[in-house]
Amino acid sequence: MITHTAGAGLTRVQRWPLVAPLIRRVEVLRMLFGAVWAIDAYLKWQPRFISSYEDDVASAAKGQPDWLRPWFRL
Repeated sequence: MITHTAGAGLTRVQRWPLVAPLIRRVEVLRMLFGAVWAIDAYLKWQPRFISSYEDDVASAAKGQPDWLRPWFRL
């Protein structure tokens, strides 16, 4: 039986020094995405958006192909 012990006792950053900056970038992108998502949710729950949503969908449905009508009626 052969076991692989290379890098045993080393931290993740010591094993992959180029991965640490990438992990930080991904974390920052996740936080930015979450902030944008929260702003989007806030704007969509405004009374003006909720009251005009049905009209917006109805106006977008005009002129669409017949095969898309069930989707807009949903």
